[in-house]
Amino acid sequence: MAYATMEAKEVATMTEEYTTTSNEEKGWGHRFLDILKWLGLMIWGTLPMGLMLVVNGNSHRFSWPVVAGLTLLVLAFAYVTYRFLYNFYYKRAQGKDNFDRLGWKDVGIVFLYYIGVRLAVVVLTMANQAVYETGVSANDQMLFSGDPDLISPISNIAFFIMMGFAVPFLEELVFRGIFQHLFFKAESFWWPLVLSSLIFGLNHLSSNIIEALMYIIIGVALYLAYRRRRNLKDAILLHMMNNGFAAIILLGTYLFQVFG
Repeated sequence: MAYATMEAKEVATMTEEYTTTSNEEKGWGHRFLDILKWLGLMIWGTLPMGLMLVVNGNSHRFSWPVVAGLTLLVLAFAYVTYRFLYNFYYKRAQGKDNFDRLGWKDVGIVFLYYIGVRLAVVVLTMANQAVYETGVSANDQMLFSGDPDLISPISNIAFFIMMGFAVPFLEELVFRGIFQHLFFKAESFWWPLVLSSLIFGLNHLSSNIIEALMYIIIGVALYLAYRRRRNLKDAILLHMMNNGFAAIILLGTYLFQVFG
């Protein structure tokens, strides 16, 4: 009887070890698939802005009805992309993240984050000017390299709107919300903070270490805004402040040049 009991324990131990090993192997397989999923979603999430850049940069080649049609198609594609990314995020974040509305206190705290981000950007821009003799990042040069006289107002207005108010939704879903819940537990902090900020920073075109550091710091601020109360709306608002204020100023300047 004792021998049978010992044998049963040995079998149970072996079974447990086998199950653990299988789960670890399956876990690594799932981890690899998750990486592929996220890379695909990242490409998809950045594609609408890329398409808008292409349409805007080539708008002088087409008549205004064609430009208007292409612009509407890109905007529709951006909306479909947003709906898919949001549903993907919501299924994984439901019950873990906070989906409450933004209160005035939250808006005020996010604005303080924004002030901190702008101070960091000013300091690093000055450092970039001093070290590399350029005050404009490679990413901004790429975004605003087109000749205003050769760009259709239709696509250019849509470009600024997308940059200021659509991109924050798409990028925050990909780089903060989905990244957190696809790779980490809800309570994980340091690893998602470091990795998401690095990937976000390196995903923006940079020509030197100072420019890369600038976008990494912005990524850190966006993640901290999100994690303060586990609410992606805070990060989206901060991202919208960072992009939107600049977009409004640039759009106003452009409209004054064209119609003023």
